[in-house]
Amino acid sequence: MNTTQITQEARLIFSPQVAKYLLAKNFNIIDIKPHKNDHRATVFIFRNDEGLDQAIHNYRNRI
Repeated sequence: MNTTQITQEARLIFSPQVAKYLLAKNFNIIDIKPHKNDHRATVFIFRNDEGLDQAIHNYRNRI
């Protein structure tokens, strides 16, 4: 399952677990919206700040 989508200004996060991790690491959330195709799911929109990619990589590769 793809957990992220990238734009220049923002990063869309589809996983609540990843969003929680990023918030704990003090990354800024811009908005929260319902998923367009699955109304039971939520999309978390984070500002595409420096270090965000590395934090997502760290989350995915944690032990």
